[in-house]
Amino acid sequence: MQYRSFSVLTAFTLLVSTSVGQFVHAAATDIANAPLSSSSVDVVKPNVMFILDDSGSMDSEYSPDTANFSSTKYGAKSSHCNGMYYNPAIVYNPPIKADGTSFSNASFTSAWSNGFKTSDGSVSLNNSAYYVYTGSLTTNPDLGFTYNASGDVITSTDFYKECNSTVGNNPGSTKFTKVTITTASDAALKTNFANWYSYYRTRMLTMKTSAGLAFRDIGDNYRVGYSTIGYTGTNSDSDDFLKIADFTVTQKANFYTKLYKGNPTHWTPLRAALSKAGRLYAGQLLTGTDDPVQYSCQQNFTILSTDGYWNANEETGSYTAKGLDGNGVGNQDATEQRPMYDGAVTTNVTYTTATLTVTAPSNASNTTVTQITVNGQVITSGSTRSNNSANTVASRIAGVISRNGYTATVSNNVVTIKAPAVLGPITFTPVVTKGSGNLTITPSAFSSAVTPVTSGGTSDSLADVAAYYYNTDLRTSALGNCTGALGTGTDVCENNVLGSGADNKGSQHMTTFTLGLGVNGTLTYTEDYLSRTSGDYADIKTGPKNWPDPMSNEGPARIDDLWHAAVNGRGAYFSAQTPDSLVRGITKALSSAKVRDGSGTAAATSNLEPVQGDNFLFLAMYRTSFWDGDLKAKTIDPNTGVVAEDASWSAQEKLDLKVSQTSDTRTIYTFSGSTTNKLKTFLWTSLTPEEKAYFNNVCAPTVKLSQCNDTILGPNLSQSQKDMLPGQFLVNFIRGQNGYEDQAGNTNPLYRDREHVLGDMIGSQPVYVKAPPFVYVDDNYDAYKTAQRDRAATVYVAANDGMLHAFDATIGQTSSGTERWAYIPPMVLPNLYKLADKSYAANHQYYVDGAPTVGDICPAAPTAACSSDEWKTILVGGLNAGGKGYYALDITDPVNPKALWNFTANEDADLGYSYGNPIITKRLDGTWVVVFTSGYNNHANGDGRGHLYVLNANSGALLAKFDTTAGDTSTPSGLAKINAWIDSTSDNTAKRFYGGDLLGNVWRFDPDDRIQPTGNQVTLLAELGNVAPIGTQSITIKPELTEVTVAGSSYAVVNIATGRYLGVSDLVDTSVQSIYALKDDLGETGLGKVRTAGVLVQQTLSTSQDGSTRTTSTNPVNWADKSGWYLDLNPGNRSPGERVNVDMQQQLGLLTVAGNVPENNACTPGGYAWIYSLDFRTGQYVEGATGNVAGSRSAGLVAGLKTLKLTTGKTITLVTRTTGDLSPFDDPSSNPGGVNGARRVSWRELITD
Repeated sequence: MQYRSFSVLTAFTLLVSTSVGQFVHAAATDIANAPLSSSSVDVVKPNVMFILDDSGSMDSEYSPDTANFSSTKYGAKSSHCNGMYYNPAIVYNPPIKADGTSFSNASFTSAWSNGFKTSDGSVSLNNSAYYVYTGSLTTNPDLGFTYNASGDVITSTDFYKECNSTVGNNPGSTKFTKVTITTASDAALKTNFANWYSYYRTRMLTMKTSAGLAFRDIGDNYRVGYSTIGYTGTNSDSDDFLKIADFTVTQKANFYTKLYKGNPTHWTPLRAALSKAGRLYAGQLLTGTDDPVQYSCQQNFTILSTDGYWNANEETGSYTAKGLDGNGVGNQDATEQRPMYDGAVTTNVTYTTATLTVTAPSNASNTTVTQITVNGQVITSGSTRSNNSANTVASRIAGVISRNGYTATVSNNVVTIKAPAVLGPITFTPVVTKGSGNLTITPSAFSSAVTPVTSGGTSDSLADVAAYYYNTDLRTSALGNCTGALGTGTDVCENNVLGSGADNKGSQHMTTFTLGLGVNGTLTYTEDYLSRTSGDYADIKTGPKNWPDPMSNEGPARIDDLWHAAVNGRGAYFSAQTPDSLVRGITKALSSAKVRDGSGTAAATSNLEPVQGDNFLFLAMYRTSFWDGDLKAKTIDPNTGVVAEDASWSAQEKLDLKVSQTSDTRTIYTFSGSTTNKLKTFLWTSLTPEEKAYFNNVCAPTVKLSQCNDTILGPNLSQSQKDMLPGQFLVNFIRGQNGYEDQAGNTNPLYRDREHVLGDMIGSQPVYVKAPPFVYVDDNYDAYKTAQRDRAATVYVAANDGMLHAFDATIGQTSSGTERWAYIPPMVLPNLYKLADKSYAANHQYYVDGAPTVGDICPAAPTAACSSDEWKTILVGGLNAGGKGYYALDITDPVNPKALWNFTANEDADLGYSYGNPIITKRLDGTWVVVFTSGYNNHANGDGRGHLYVLNANSGALLAKFDTTAGDTSTPSGLAKINAWIDSTSDNTAKRFYGGDLLGNVWRFDPDDRIQPTGNQVTLLAELGNVAPIGTQSITIKPELTEVTVAGSSYAVVNIATGRYLGVSDLVDTSVQSIYALKDDLGETGLGKVRTAGVLVQQTLSTSQDGSTRTTSTNPVNWADKSGWYLDLNPGNRSPGERVNVDMQQQLGLLTVAGNVPENNACTPGGYAWIYSLDFRTGQYVEGATGNVAGSRSAGLVAGLKTLKLTTGKTITLVTRTTGDLSPFDDPSSNPGGVNGARRVSWRELITD
């Protein structure tokens, strides 16, 4: 479930006052636990109107309605037959108060009849009884009523006969066992039964208790209101209404007070209640500061609860199914797509009509019409009564036109006569014979017109109301309601509402959730109806079935209409038979208000020069709140660069098919030091005692599962269920099995409910692997390439479900998109239990979030050459914020991987969070190595300084470690991403490495001591910023390396840019950030503080008048006497806070840079960006660029860039935005060959670069 506000903002208010300009980062690096791109200073809080059913039937002690058995029947006192009766398997906790504390347990000997209104008295429950069903739950499940097509219960089933049998008689006598509770019974049993009696016994009691539990953990990051269905007004002084406002302590107290006072005395005007909510969101019922809408992008939700069928008994002209114009809403879903479509069929019919216009003079006198003829044929059945009103006479004329197939309708003073269709087109003019009076009746000749006629479907249903308030723009200038609660200056009409999934409409609208308590329609409901491929809803979706007609059938079809309303309102429908399912339904509806879709990295492609058949793209996605993800495969047009809108496959959908309640068909590995391939299956039986302890002690850690406590959402777990939390069931949950999730039908709802198995992918860019793509000239590498040329295409992506996933990357095959296997790095095992927390929506964790790197190595080098069988393709990955460590796998065979090694902070305490990009390369002596950095926050147990690690690529042995000496335990260095200088694509030997840190330092590393004088293997190449008025300029991206040749001389150049976007404190950082090109003359000393006058050439940006494009100055850059150039972002303070936090792209002499601008605007999802294409020799616009454009403004923050060369020779950059959108950005140059005089020398990892 973008779009967005997160728990990371709770500390944000302390930072809003930070001054513009120099921004100093000290102490530990602030790293958010959720994507920052969904945050803003002004948090847009979703509006939620909760509507309580206060109809008389809510006082019932049975559910569903068909469970109204007499007290002499077994079914009356068995939860098997009556969903409201006491169920010994449920722990009935007391309700909670607005402050989160609990009501007291009820007394068994003096139980309140109504725990919310103790003045109703109390009773002793001594000798109370309930019946336990001992028959077959397989053939006769709980509440297993079945219904015929008319919605009537079928009384001939074994289930109904058993429930309806009189106590002591068959068939019930052999199926039910009586349990009597007395004062001598177990204390826990007595308390549980008393709590049920006082707080859950009736539908209203259950609704109040459950709603209170569901809203308990909702705070002032929501805006909440309340109304009963029977209350027509909007007076918050009433017990039945509370205007929508921030859910502060006071608002929450008022909400709970009114909720708990709900009194079931009304009928069920659901259509009117839902219409009222929609009109509230449109500003028609409350205005000014009472208007619920504050921002144009605000989401507006309604949760409509009921226990029965809607009716019109208490509807009036002002309180009914009505639209913003005061009229009925009509048939809103007649032309919608399925599953909204209601089955209406529209055909074009040719009608022949004429009109009679009646006008009255000032001296009008009573007029009668005695006869009307058409072509001599009388079409009236008699005379009209006389009257002097034109409208009345017209109405009376229409009433007598009924002979010979002619009919008529009237609108004000105009009568429209319709000729019978059998006559076909006619052109006669009606002849009117008047009896008396002086009104004028003017006829027109008959003429033919094609008129659409609709049959089937219904109008003004509850589903139509929901569709109307979803599809209608509720805020427009024409309606005059563009000023909301915040007053003048905040336009609430702009169509920029944030959404997710099916609820993706940009205009202001209402999203409807409906909740049926103990009700059944003619359709069979399942809680997972949205994802099921069979059943009634699936048939409605695909066409064999239509929604039942709720207008001609006032019975169960109106329960189906309740379901249909949620579908039309793009929310969800929940049919709750038990308190826990009721809490779950409300909680899911509330969680949906926080769901957003997004992407955190660039897409991966199968080829950087796509051609037909090798033009695939893979986009990793995440969804907030639910914290699941998807990997979508799409195709790229190799001629235009346009990405197909529809996905070829979805890994999420494929993976969901591999799991069930108690089993799965997945292959999941983790590390094993005792097997040949260093892998073992991730099963409970395979874990060591130490590893089992990670899953056994889930209630013992300082941070334990919330369900270990007695204050979780929904009914608490029993002690026996808490005892089931650890161990094997938890491991099975992590594997994706859902039999112990908090879902309807699960006897033991131990863990959080997941809609999908695949976890969110935020920082992990996918990597595509097929045939080896490199052109190394090493011994036998060509033979290795030949042997592997038909290797199965696989895309690898890491996710925050704790796993690296390997998916079949083919397109169009049955197996396409299926998971081959997954791998859990051992360093994340200790924290995996947190994935099962029922409060995970607000407590997201990172696990395996780093982008994997893939490359080919020769393990035997330099001692010996590798044969074609000895070469390997390896994958190395970090964790980003998920932990401090790297893992390596041998993926030569994509179906049968092998683990190689792990390197963590246990091996070296100076290793921090692994935000670095591992590089697979060779040293001078021919040893294949993996090189990475110390990352972020290595100060707790380490020295806080920046380090470069060099490991043997095959064994993971640490070969060398280089210390920058910058940073300390108070202000850690934050050295993360690096790049390697490699002269030739045929020889992957790294001559040196470059990287930048959070302190603004650019480093050169010379691991093989090649640069003279020797012994100087770490050099501070440049200090960025720290020259007044510019403060420290942090570096979080990978440098791009190139060799620039001018006038026959070549210069090594490092392209780098500054800016950070890691934690909440970065959101308000408006300090100046820059793009640099730095010359490295390979000397003993670096360039020092490069902003010092005379070191670099400064280029400047200027923005067009309309604010859409930018160009650069054209100051010449003489590489012979200058050390490069720099370009400051945010020209003229037009884009404050602009920074570069995603890797640049450098291709064909072009430097493509995304300058992200996080905005404090509440309705901008994260902000916007400037995308620059620069000549990296000079920092200027590219020669031939149209209009000298160097940069263009782009909506949304950029998550990643990927430059491709099309078949036309033109280059484009695919821009992935944090909202999940993907689009091509054209190279602005008219010369697709790019810039001459520059040669890229950066190391290229497999495909991802």
